[in-house]
Amino acid sequence: MMLESEFTDQVKDALSHLYDYMYLQTHPLADFLITNATGDGIRAKMLRQILLQAIEELKPEADIPVRSPEWRGYRILYQRYVEGLDTEEITAELAISRSQFYREHRKAVDAVAALLWDRISQSSMLEEEEQSQEADSGEAFEDLIQAEIERLILHSTKETLALDQVIESMRGLFLQFAATKEVELRLEVLEALPLIHAGHTVLRQILLNVLSQGLKWASPEGMVTLAAAESGGQVIVEVIAEGIAPDRCREREGEEASSLIVAQRLVESQGGQMQLLGDKRAIHIILPIADMRTVLVVDDNEDIIRLFWRYLNGHGYQVVGAQNSEEALRLALKLQPQVITLDVMMPNRDGWEALQTLKNHPFTCDIPVLVCSILDEPDLAFSLGAWGFLRKPISQEELLAALERLCTSADSEVQRRPG
Repeated sequence: MMLESEFTDQVKDALSHLYDYMYLQTHPLADFLITNATGDGIRAKMLRQILLQAIEELKPEADIPVRSPEWRGYRILYQRYVEGLDTEEITAELAISRSQFYREHRKAVDAVAALLWDRISQSSMLEEEEQSQEADSGEAFEDLIQAEIERLILHSTKETLALDQVIESMRGLFLQFAATKEVELRLEVLEALPLIHAGHTVLRQILLNVLSQGLKWASPEGMVTLAAAESGGQVIVEVIAEGIAPDRCREREGEEASSLIVAQRLVESQGGQMQLLGDKRAIHIILPIADMRTVLVVDDNEDIIRLFWRYLNGHGYQVVGAQNSEEALRLALKLQPQVITLDVMMPNRDGWEALQTLKNHPFTCDIPVLVCSILDEPDLAFSLGAWGFLRKPISQEELLAALERLCTSADSEVQRRPG
């Protein structure tokens, strides 16, 4: 019998491999938490579902503010293992230190392990056993898959992503997966692809599903190519299997249908399209390029520029910084940003003078300016032509809401103008 401390270590290890189905399929936790689960990948999928359910049990009641300490454990586990964020991104999002992150992370993992340990100790694993048994029947398994699709879509917030970087971060997992199938994997991914707008977790699942299918098609010692490139203003992902094994394709026809249905539904949820080409030997995915809005952040404090970048990263905005009025005018003329955020307290030429210069120049006068100042002077800002005013310190929610209002107003203003 595994000791409780060893069990906790195994829970942490399984969470770290939440998307590695090959790893979870033979994980020691599966022997404790799942019975009567057979078939390719079913144990892994059931173990992953049990871990996700345990994380969800840490979620506080809806009436508790999301940014309160009670939410930290749940948010840390969800962002780390479900959304795949790294430590730096989570500490910035939750505004906590690294040491506090590690303390809260350890407590949350211990809480998940305690939930699962109690179920074993009290012999109350009936629900998971029934789910495992039902998963062997086609209809029940499809219901489980559908529920997982809906969970992924519901909990994966769309953000601006670099597809080449996401694929690179999964390279080790892809190569390990291919090695278990005795298939050679070739990655042909162009660098600096246009950014796409998608959920990070959903995108990872799409890539895993289509690559898994390609590996199932290929014969041992065959080859599968995963390619990504830009074409016609879109990002194209292809998985191509060479050395097809007809017998393996026929044996896996039911699994293939399920795997590809999941992938197609997830692709469509992100506004993309998926097609099968060449007698089911290739999968072709079209993903829309993100519609990026440029925000020129004018502030002599570089820390504020970095803070605004963290606030806006992943929300469809490209942040460019300027630390003085002269640089602000030059970049505004060159970039024609959708919005300019402007600090007032700057050396030499202050923000008020910069605002007048921007509003008096024929090529920048129509760019919305959001004045961001510690001084409470909204009336002065509006009298000089500002479209909005926020008093520092500024929260992420305030900045996002203000930018959305300004961009929407600017779009409406353009539409009202005569052609």
